[in-house]
Amino acid sequence: MKQLFFAGAALACVALVSCMGTPQGQSKEKRAHSWTLASWNVQTFFDGETDGTEYDDFKGSKSSWSRDKYRARLSRLCAAIEMIDADVLVLEELENEAVVYDIANELNGHMNQSKLYPFACFAKKQGSSIGCAVLSRFAIDSLTVHQVDWRKTTERIAPDMRPIMEVTLTVSERAPPVRLFVNHWKSKSGGEEAAAFWQAKQEHVLARRVMRYDEDAAVACGDFNRTIDEWADAGRGSVEVTDESGAATQLAAGWLLFPSAVTGEGSYLYQNNWETIDHIFAAGAASLSSFAALKNGPWAKETASGIVPFRYALFNGTGYSDHLPVFATVQIK
Repeated sequence: MKQLFFAGAALACVALVSCMGTPQGQSKEKRAHSWTLASWNVQTFFDGETDGTEYDDFKGSKSSWSRDKYRARLSRLCAAIEMIDADVLVLEELENEAVVYDIANELNGHMNQSKLYPFACFAKKQGSSIGCAVLSRFAIDSLTVHQVDWRKTTERIAPDMRPIMEVTLTVSERAPPVRLFVNHWKSKSGGEEAAAFWQAKQEHVLARRVMRYDEDAAVACGDFNRTIDEWADAGRGSVEVTDESGAATQLAAGWLLFPSAVTGEGSYLYQNNWETIDHIFAAGAASLSSFAALKNGPWAKETASGIVPFRYALFNGTGYSDHLPVFATVQIK
């Protein structure tokens, strides 16, 4: 696979960034004003090598992680990707770009050639354990990463936070460019108050970037670690996001636009309670004509309390993820 690099950074961001594409993909631009997007936190998806940045459960002589378990998990993920069949696929919690290459190569054995993803990019903070990836059937024109400027936050020590990826896609020559913002925000580990503080900083970054291109089609997705009722409700199926100055803009929210009978109760099950922390938002020339957390696949399983995510279990190598994928149809005006 041919590899292309786009270097871009904002504020004090230090990230590993790469974009990949194939020559045959460049000649098969998909032309459409309606396209599908899936976002999935695939739960600590480490490769079969040890480089020292893995979580403790995935390294060391006492770990049950192995190359064989990685290959089995990779094959299972790719079979799921084939079933989901989104035009653009966003994955959170991949270890490195080598995993993205492995996914692309493995998919060659799973999918029809016309369904493959000839374009991909990956980013994570230098030294971090995991990052995010985008696999696309559309051309990826650029990638920039943005991070909270912790130098301006003197009241607290900044935790390890993942950068927001800003990916520009060409989905049609007749439509405006799509700016896709990939997010994996601060989790609630360490306390909800601290999480809310740093998530607000990440919201400022996202809002500022969306407002900079308010006439373009903007789509934001990922694991925000913030349920839909923790966002400022702007009404009519939208949430409000603000930048550092207090300037605000609205994002159409999948969880609010459609009834729970369609979307499902949530994408993540915590202490037997559903949480709506995985989101797809749209703004500007983009809108959502469908949205749902997907339960109709092997990544979900039937239990006494209903259908729940089939989380990955390291000890026996079964399962997929503790999150369900979320899926949307995006319309471009």
